[in-house]
Amino acid sequence: MTSSMAERLDGLYSFLTETYPYYRPLSGRREGFFSLPFLKKAAIGRNRELFAHPFLQPELETYTSGTTGIPFRCVRTRQEQLALSMALFRQRIPWGLPARHRLLLLSNRMTDEPHMLLHYEKLLQQQEPHLIQGRSAALYALAVHCLEAGFRPAKSLKLVQNWGEPIQPGHAAVIEEAFGVPYTDYYGLEEIWLIGYSDSSGRLRIDERSVYVEIIDPERQQPLLPGEYGEIAVTSFVMQSLPYIRYRTGDIGRLLRDEQSGASYLELLPVRTAHIRLPDRNVHASIFRYLDKFFHTLAMEQGVIQYQLVQEQYHVFRLLLLVNAALNTEELERKLGPMLSRYLSAPVEVRAEIVQHIPPNPANGKTLSFISLIS
Repeated sequence: MTSSMAERLDGLYSFLTETYPYYRPLSGRREGFFSLPFLKKAAIGRNRELFAHPFLQPELETYTSGTTGIPFRCVRTRQEQLALSMALFRQRIPWGLPARHRLLLLSNRMTDEPHMLLHYEKLLQQQEPHLIQGRSAALYALAVHCLEAGFRPAKSLKLVQNWGEPIQPGHAAVIEEAFGVPYTDYYGLEEIWLIGYSDSSGRLRIDERSVYVEIIDPERQQPLLPGEYGEIAVTSFVMQSLPYIRYRTGDIGRLLRDEQSGASYLELLPVRTAHIRLPDRNVHASIFRYLDKFFHTLAMEQGVIQYQLVQEQYHVFRLLLLVNAALNTEELERKLGPMLSRYLSAPVEVRAEIVQHIPPNPANGKTLSFISLIS
């Protein structure tokens, strides 16, 4: 951590313990900022009056259910909204986006409604956008449609931006081929907006002007060292009407530091803080990082466009596969079953199934790589 960041966190700690009822009892601690608890949205939602700023009056509100399905009301002032918007725009400037730009926002449900592809093709012609923004699955579906139709977007287009969903291996190349512009990733939350954005190297660079990011062990709730995978917790330097301090996102990733530039980067895993349920214990879904090579091979060498691993019973998993080539599912079952059994230290069965569509979560429109049906 740089000295300037340490000073900012010290100042934030003083501000929090002087301003908010929740943090006042925590003032004067030797560890300062790092004595503050990690929080989930449910804890804030139950105690909103303790997190309320005594003078700021929020003027705007939005709602998010998040992948966990917990309803949450996000509030902010117009000044905060402007600051969040400017932080995001600063990340897009290097990609050539003009100040007065036209945005085409893709529906989260677009992949469920094939007729929508023609609708968005027409919008591309009519609006001549500078930026196309959508979930990666929607961007990919539109890209494939445009390539098959021989349609080329207007020259006004500067970039396409994924948000809120992990991209499948190989999809970015198809998207860039179809639209003729760079593919970028925007990682953020409805609560605080920007956390990280793609830089010219394609890595997810943290916007340290706006946020401070930590990686924690989700079970022990203790910070992990750089390079270790864990749950992402974020602190906003912008939000004051409702502060988000050491706020647990539910996403899994690791923090990396570029020694030359001093920049911090995030590497995300395509799973959240879901658990693999076993009769005698729960295993955190972050173990799927050990299967990255297996799933990458599926995508790059075996024609798998999209996949989802579903835990149906304690020892039974179903691997859903969307493919564009012939695939031996029995061979996949023979490989993945023993691998997963080894990592879980429990015998499991994996059934692979080729499907025509992998539906997104109806609560939030996201398509995750792992879900458990065991409550």
